[in-house]
Amino acid sequence: MSERHYCINIVDHWDVPRAETHGGEKSPRHASRRLDDTLDSSRHSPPRAAASDVVAVDRARARSRSPHTHARVLAPRARPHARPFRASPPPDPSRQARPRVAMRAAGRWTRAPPEVFSAASLRPDAASADEARAHKEAGNALFVREAWRDAIERYDSSVRLDASHASTFTNRAAARFALFTRDGASEELMLALRDAERSLELDPRWVKGHYRAGACLARLCDFAAARDAFLAGAEIDPRNEQIKSALRDVETALEEIPMGWEDAKTRGNASYRDGKYEDAVRWYTRGLEFLESLAPKKRGENENEKEEETLLSVDVVTSAAFATLLANRAEARRQMSDVQACVADCDRALIYDPTHVKATVRRALANEYLEKYDRAARDFDTASRLDPGNAIAREGSRRVAPFL
Repeated sequence: MSERHYCINIVDHWDVPRAETHGGEKSPRHASRRLDDTLDSSRHSPPRAAASDVVAVDRARARSRSPHTHARVLAPRARPHARPFRASPPPDPSRQARPRVAMRAAGRWTRAPPEVFSAASLRPDAASADEARAHKEAGNALFVREAWRDAIERYDSSVRLDASHASTFTNRAAARFALFTRDGASEELMLALRDAERSLELDPRWVKGHYRAGACLARLCDFAAARDAFLAGAEIDPRNEQIKSALRDVETALEEIPMGWEDAKTRGNASYRDGKYEDAVRWYTRGLEFLESLAPKKRGENENEKEEETLLSVDVVTSAAFATLLANRAEARRQMSDVQACVADCDRALIYDPTHVKATVRRALANEYLEKYDRAARDFDTASRLDPGNAIAREGSRRVAPFL
């Protein structure tokens, strides 16, 4: 199974910088940005994994869970031909397609290396402070024209001269975040987070710093940390609507994402008992993806290595967890009359755990439905040997015997 991820798009309505006067910042303009759902590979990016198709969760479902939010939560679905969500405007077709890197479990990403500041920049003289301010104003003007790389260069020049202002770092974080939004360059996202954290080191009550940090953490799928950042900002400025909206988004994402494979299994079992088989399949799938993120497969040198050989490269405990979730998803799919998918899940479960009785019985029932009586008979007999008291296996053997 290819690795998939959960991500949330936070629409950035925060005030963006514009040209300043020497007396201070003018009222900033608003700019709305939509975030790309993919990351480029880099030394600051999460570990590489196979690309997977991602589609937006039905907005009506998201609103039904939380009527006050319009979070755009991304989650995987079993649509092999679905096209991935793309931000607007579409990328330049002349630009070479960049590889996508699937996000792993929350928190499994690499921070950018720390930035080093000179002693002079930490305590600048008046002339350096004035020159730094000029660079910052030029960067703000470039930001408004969406010349983000040029703006970053100006902010870099400002920081080299005067690294004592939190606003310079959040402005540079905004430019890097916008660059990530447009180009999907994940190193810019990591550097934006570093800038936001640096601004908070300079001024722990700098609200923009908390907001910028939370937005970056949300894009890294570290929703718990993002929630903490937004809560810290909301405590300082309780009436800030941008932080309130972002906080609702990450709380919705936290509700949609299981805390572990056991949590996903529990939610799936509850949905199954309620007859909500589609929801059960969704939760079991999320549990499988969580396991994959924690136990990456070890592939050999041959890229065309068979899946069976790849799946066995996990430890015994993880193999049992995989088998359980696959067997449960197989039964939910059988109840949905998706019999072929049920057989496929059982096949994979039995690769992880060849003695899994439930997977064996469920594959037998599915094959009986497909009128593949010889295969059904073999599985019923195997299940009876593994669990002599299994009534379903005994009855199944009697049912298929006349067709052999």
